Amino acid sequence: YRKMARKYMEEAAFRYGHPLALVRLANEALGRAKSDGSYDGNGKDEYVDLVEICRVWKVESLVGLDRLIQLLESIDNNDKMNGYGLDQDHRYLNLQMAMHLYEVGGKRGSSEAWFNLGHLQWDGFVVNAEHASVVESNNSLNRDTGDKMNDDQIRDQQLMLLEPNKAKAMESFRKAIALGDADAMYFVGAQYLACGAEDVGGGDDETETCSILTNTDDVIDSIPSTQDNSSIATTESPSFLSNDMERRGYQLLSHAAHQHDHGPALHHLALLHYQHQDANEFKLLLSKAASIGHPDSLFLQGHCHYSGSDGYDQNYRKALENFVEAAEGGHVDAMVSAGALLHRGVRSEDVSSGNGAVVERDQRKAFELYQKAGELGSVEGWRNVVA
Repeated sequence: YRKMARKYMEEAAFRYGHPLALVRLANEALGRAKSDGSYDGNGKDEYVDLVEICRVWKVESLVGLDRLIQLLESIDNNDKMNGYGLDQDHRYLNLQMAMHLYEVGGKRGSSEAWFNLGHLQWDGFVVNAEHASVVESNNSLNRDTGDKMNDDQIRDQQLMLLEPNKAKAMESFRKAIALGDADAMYFVGAQYLACGAEDVGGGDDETETCSILTNTDDVIDSIPSTQDNSSIATTESPSFLSNDMERRGYQLLSHAAHQHDHGPALHHLALLHYQHQDANEFKLLLSKAASIGHPDSLFLQGHCHYSGSDGYDQNYRKALENFVEAAEGGHVDAMVSAGALLHRGVRSEDVSSGNGAVVERDQRKAFELYQKAGELGSVEGWRNVVA
């Protein structure tokens, strides 16, 4: 059934140009680029079959298949693209396949495709040489010292398969925003806010980012007119925004937050208002982010309920509910906080007058939460397990 499902997915993508199918296959190609480059664990025969079927679909396909066929044939023929060795070349080819499929998916109307492509272009793509079965002699030298490396040093050597290109990334993000992608609005908005901050660092990477953003046309204009962005564009910006970079960033985050209920954007805005002593807006934004299940917001709201601070009444039961919900969303610190509340409980005489909340002790549940947090990397979680 898995093989049949893959064939249908490939047909939807390559024959009919289905954007979601293209993104799904691009994500899989990127996964292969991050591992050992093998296709579905079945070796080169899978590539051979796909090349043949793509040739059949080529005439009627709604997307151009020439580039895809070229990439598949290169993988099938064990072509050496970068001279890093077979595994690394397969990774490189799968990376190129992922980027190609993202671009095709974006042109077919997928905002997710443009956003994923933009992230690749923004960060670049680096792998370790640990999977290399063949390492060329010229790559057995340390690139910094020129000395010959031992096997461990070779495996630890990082290979840059794609150089970052933030200018290209911004074009991809702009296209994602034009299709209404809230993740792209949030990411670009956060970059604008960081560059607009007075205490922004002076490193080369930050300088390059801010230079690109400064020379980029206002991304707000990319938001499609079919969306209700008029209120965002005309609303007076908060007085604490001191420059155009910050105002652009705030507008993008506001649109993602209020038009798309984007949890990270709501949380970011809440913290921004908190930083500038706007308690009412902080509580409003944080409560909305928590209500849609954003783990960071649930965790922070839980602590507000626990301490009775920042406009929230002290309520241990609500605090526990927030911690547990955040923990279910994978928030490790929330697991520890929920475990701590359940470990000791809250007795009636500990509860402030009027809130009526009591938390019963549940040592077993507390232990499970501590253990899960520890397994996910929390030192405090393991410390509480053995305490």
